[in-house]
Amino acid sequence: MKNNDINLREKVDAAKTRLEKQTFKVGGLSIKLTSTLMYVCCLLCAIFIWSNVTERNAETSSRRFDNVSVVVEGESALLKNNLAVFELIDKTVSVTVEGAKNKVDALTDEDIVAYVNVGEVSEAGTVRLAVSVKGADKLDAVVSPSSVKTFIDEMVEVDIPVSVIPTYSIISEYDHVLSANLETVTVTGAKSIVEKVKEARATPELGELTTSTTASSPIRLVDGNGAEIDSSYITSAVRTVVVNVEVYTEKTVPLTYTYKYGYIQDRNISVTLSPSEITLRGDPMVLSEIENIHLTEIDETKVSGNTEMVVGVKLPAGVTDVNQVNGFSVDIELLRYTGETIEIPIDNITVKNPGGYTYSFSDEVYSLRYIVDSSSSKKVKAENFNIELDLTSAASSGVGSYKLTPRVTVEDVGFTLYPIIAGQINVEIIGAGS
Repeated sequence: MKNNDINLREKVDAAKTRLEKQTFKVGGLSIKLTSTLMYVCCLLCAIFIWSNVTERNAETSSRRFDNVSVVVEGESALLKNNLAVFELIDKTVSVTVEGAKNKVDALTDEDIVAYVNVGEVSEAGTVRLAVSVKGADKLDAVVSPSSVKTFIDEMVEVDIPVSVIPTYSIISEYDHVLSANLETVTVTGAKSIVEKVKEARATPELGELTTSTTASSPIRLVDGNGAEIDSSYITSAVRTVVVNVEVYTEKTVPLTYTYKYGYIQDRNISVTLSPSEITLRGDPMVLSEIENIHLTEIDETKVSGNTEMVVGVKLPAGVTDVNQVNGFSVDIELLRYTGETIEIPIDNITVKNPGGYTYSFSDEVYSLRYIVDSSSSKKVKAENFNIELDLTSAASSGVGSYKLTPRVTVEDVGFTLYPIIAGQINVEIIGAGS
């Protein structure tokens, strides 16, 4: 059996050798048979592959792209007619692409662009424009819907008046004045919509008004019937208005006066204010704290006899005089008094000399006029008066002669006694201190 297998293998090898050596002639060319067979096989394979590719390329396919956003082109041409696109009412479409399968399969969502061209639109309104497609070259593209609505209008800017309609309660004794920080607001957008806006209305809820307050309130654009115009085609430059509410009432209070030094006793003076009271207008909380208004301070050293003067009134912030009186009369009458003069030894004067300057006085006494209660005129003595002379300002000016007014005060003597516009003292500044 083994010998038979060996003989068979030898026969096959011999046949293979004869086949490889076998040739045939084509014209003058000798070609081996094995080379020819290999060439034929390769050719058949190439034909098979080419036919498959051609068949596949010839195969068609379709593909649907949903929710493709529609873009606008040609807006610059609208500007020439003062128009603008305010909205694509139909914002997306579906695009179905059909053609060679290999090209269709290669498309992505980013390749497909749906657009409308507004360059030919010349009038405002809602128009329907055909949708075109980019990105599907040499392929059939079907758009659904094939056209979309587009709102086009003139762009305008208009100042709209502001109105404030508050909700509040207030007691009968109070009144109020309401004001807003804006008189108008600028509204920009589609002309056909802006023309419907009649006012920008604020409706703040202020609650119970017991004092002045400030509140902010959103504004609403409304038409002539008060209906709100809520449209994305228009915008307001300001969305909020600030409302100031001045709450006020009136109150009458007496006018008062005081003395600068307290020298005069009430039994020796009569002061009459005309008018003697004032009617105020202001915030209720502010007025509740006011019981009187101080009109003036009387400087006794400037009152040497019966005096009449007119003064103005200074009121707290936020408070006004209802009657707007320009000047209040102050009549002063001195009772049971006498005017006298006393000579104070110059050595009794206190000298303020922080620089330690050398000085001298030209006079030995200082004459001082004063007012005194008639019944106490004999009680007045030089020691009742404190006189101080400050050399600081004169000494800083250098060596020389000066006339200086001293500061005069009175000891508490228990009766009316006060100086009258103290006279001046002659002093010589000799030089700097050692």
